[in-house]
Amino acid sequence: MTEGRDRVAVGPSVAHAGPAPGVLIGNEAVKVFANLHPGSPVLDVVERSLSISYEIYLGPTGRSFLTESFAGLRDVLARGGDLEAFFAGRRAAFAGAGLQKSVRYKLSSLRRTLRLIGERELAGVVVDVGANDNSLGRLLADGGYGVQRTIGVDIRPASPPVDDGGGKVSFVLQQDERELPLPSASADVVIMRYCLHHMTFDVQLDILAEAKRVLRPGGRLVIVEDTVSRVEIPYASNTVHDELLALDDTAVATALACLDASSCLVEEESMPFPFSFRSFEEWRHVLADTGMPTTRTQYWGLPFFSLYQAPLGIFEARRPQRDR
Repeated sequence: MTEGRDRVAVGPSVAHAGPAPGVLIGNEAVKVFANLHPGSPVLDVVERSLSISYEIYLGPTGRSFLTESFAGLRDVLARGGDLEAFFAGRRAAFAGAGLQKSVRYKLSSLRRTLRLIGERELAGVVVDVGANDNSLGRLLADGGYGVQRTIGVDIRPASPPVDDGGGKVSFVLQQDERELPLPSASADVVIMRYCLHHMTFDVQLDILAEAKRVLRPGGRLVIVEDTVSRVEIPYASNTVHDELLALDDTAVATALACLDASSCLVEEESMPFPFSFRSFEEWRHVLADTGMPTTRTQYWGLPFFSLYQAPLGIFEARRPQRDR
């Protein structure tokens, strides 16, 4: 069993964020900062990571913005100020400095994801779970891949949801956070990108079981997740990753949540809450327990692939030709 092994949740115990009553969504995510002390080593590691990525992607002005933001954040925490108002002010400052993220940035991130998960192996019907804007589906449809159809599934649609009327790109609204609204054995590939940590641990297990049900025998499951390993040698080894792993497990999970929620500095987010993280090793155990042991895993560590990248793990598993 995997319960209790190398896993930490950050935030209140609520269901997977969605339209259900009582579920937190949106900038509620910034509350992960609320209980931190201004001198917390978590803030130090998160600021160090973000200052590097902001300079890489936005230049010196971006790094200055980030430094100013964390100085302000520490001040708000010290005096018990309004975090929501603080983040709203930083978004206005971000826009005022002309630092808006470009469409090119988003596109390059999606293309990188396709390379990491093995784009040449994508074929048939591809389901992207947690894809309210169908951005990956649109890229697959336009890219000349061997994909017949892409289906985005999410508990909250984009406005409006991207759907070409039943052709190569479609969207299906998920009414129940524990169920995928798709027929059994109807997909060749199921992709889950950065969505599982926005579900509670029990919902994660239900959704993985649903992915197995939806996949055809021999079908491929691909997971891209924020995770850490104290065992694997990361592809991207650096001092920031070492500083992160010097924290205890609870602080590491809080740092991962802060990295994710830091996107609220630059854009109005609709981010599910809580954050439920598992270690790289535990994800392997979880997939084995679903009857889909991993066939390929990669631990990238902290590669600075994007503006607020957390340590990255990739997991591939397949539904057996015959279930036991």
